This record gives sequence, structure tokens and C-alpha cells, in this order.
Amino acid sequence: MTALPKPAAHIYAVEIEEEVAAKLRGVAEERGTSVEDLIASVAHEYAVQERTTYDNWSDEDIAAIEKGIAQLRGGQKVRQEDMMARLKAKYAG
Repeated sequence: MTALPKPAAHIYAVEIEEEVAAKLRGVAEERGTSVEDLIASVAHEYAVQERTTYDNWSDEDIAAIEKGIAQLRGGQKVRQEDMMARLKAKYAG
């Protein structure tokens, strides 16, 4: 995986904790790319997704998310196994 070609580029110098840098090196190696290209690709994807995904959320979507956050803060939680069972029951058939 390589970074998308770009007509004009900006160079940013950032400090990354060693633990995160090691993970980035591992992911880059697995994908056969450089850490720089991996970071550039992830940054590009994040910037594009942020604009296209979150800008398209409806007022109902945002209200549902805010309700869920309030429920979590109030101690209302659902175990992952229970939630997966609910989703499978709803969408698997």
C-alpha cells in the first residue's frame, strides 16, 4: 500500500511515542510500505472520511449517539455478547 499520488505535498514533523512508532513500523512492514506512506495514507483516509461520513449524519443519528453516550454515563451498559446476539437476530434472517 502506498500513499495516493498528490500534485502538491506538505511536510509535517510530528513526534510519536516509541510504542506507537513500533506498531506503525510493524503495520507498514506487514503491508509492504514505508511508515511515511502508511501515515500519509491513513491521514488522507481520515480527512476524507471525516468530511464525507460525519457531515452526512442526520439529526436523528446525532440524537441517537448522544442518547447512547448519556446511557453509558448513567451506567446502562449491554454486554458485547448480548449486543451481538441482538444484531444477529435483527439482521441475520
